[in-house]
Amino acid sequence: MRSIFYVFGITALLVIINTSCEKDDTGPNLSSEFDFIALHLENGTLEQPYFSLMRIRDGEPEFTHLSDVYPFDFDSSPQNHESRWKSRLHQGSGKLGMILPRGLSEQITNQFGEELTVWTGAWMNMPEGSTNELPLLNPCTDFGYDADCSRYSYTRRHSVRIGKCGNVFYLASSSYKAGGWHEEPRYRLVKYNPGSGDYKISPLISDWTLSQPEINPDTYGLAGISEEIYPSSCGRYVYGRTQAWGISGGTLISSRGIMFRYDFENGEFSRVENVGYGFNPMFVTRDDRYVVYRDASDGNQNKMVDLQSGQVRQLETTFGPSHQTGTNNFGILGTAYPLREFRYYNAVNDEMVRVPVPDHISSLQFSADGTFAYFRYRSGDKNYLLRTSDLTENATVDTIAVLPDNVRVMTLLPQ
Repeated sequence: MRSIFYVFGITALLVIINTSCEKDDTGPNLSSEFDFIALHLENGTLEQPYFSLMRIRDGEPEFTHLSDVYPFDFDSSPQNHESRWKSRLHQGSGKLGMILPRGLSEQITNQFGEELTVWTGAWMNMPEGSTNELPLLNPCTDFGYDADCSRYSYTRRHSVRIGKCGNVFYLASSSYKAGGWHEEPRYRLVKYNPGSGDYKISPLISDWTLSQPEINPDTYGLAGISEEIYPSSCGRYVYGRTQAWGISGGTLISSRGIMFRYDFENGEFSRVENVGYGFNPMFVTRDDRYVVYRDASDGNQNKMVDLQSGQVRQLETTFGPSHQTGTNNFGILGTAYPLREFRYYNAVNDEMVRVPVPDHISSLQFSADGTFAYFRYRSGDKNYLLRTSDLTENATVDTIAVLPDNVRVMTLLPQ
């Protein structure tokens, strides 16, 4: 028996019908296997979360416990855990990139007796659940200081990314052990090969950023890289935002952001031309053709730069950033009021599609090929895993499985 949500027009009137009829060719093949990584929260709380491999067979979920290494500490209400989970992890090639929580990262004490966390990057082999730390760079020599400097190195908390060819990318930084707002961190991009353990690091970005014509080196002395970095398919290039820093009148000041491209083969930074200052990157399409961003210097307009031609196009539709599983080759997924629909923003075609779904869905994400969407829906005491037939206004919604109550978030394999 299966539950089918029949959708009548754009008004999203949803009627649940239970039927024992034979499946037709238009519905999902429930005899096939669907593989996910599931997050379990016991008793609906944030205590003792763990990961499992969730495999759907003939409409029934099967679970294999993977890991109790939960990737970050909660400092907000349980209602926010799904969006925070997806925003702080990155997946690809059967791996999950993350930052270890405070309890598993090194703790140091500054000169004021305050305890600081040396955030440590890690990657998880998702089918096996094994977690491996990423290298921390030398806090002195790798960042251009004296060998006996009083500094520590760490991984920027939201920067770990998994490339399509399995390499791990992240942003390494240095800081004073003394702590404080005046720490003046320095930055390097890192490309790590999990198979061999080898890694490449970029030069410090300050010299390149300070050489840009609109930045006055007399005002600014250092430069940083934002945590939102975007590797290309097999990781030759990494795209991101850099800005210069300085101190004026005892106050920390910064320039507007510049979009850069770093080439790991040539070891060089270059500029993505025609992108306005003050932009906020949102995602890179999986075909590596476009970067979609929000231009803060132009009324927060959504824009897209073609990385082949350099042309910039302003998008007519408006949308905000999305987590990684909510992006595909062309656009992003997002929920919208009155919550009887979700919106699929096709950035390449500059169009928005409203897909009718049940009220108050969660765990929204693209399928691995980006042609339909999965999500969770609670009805009474049931925790449904559903998927759409496609990404059009005429999509139907089918039940894949009924999940245990403690399953909150899924991420799809393969990615």
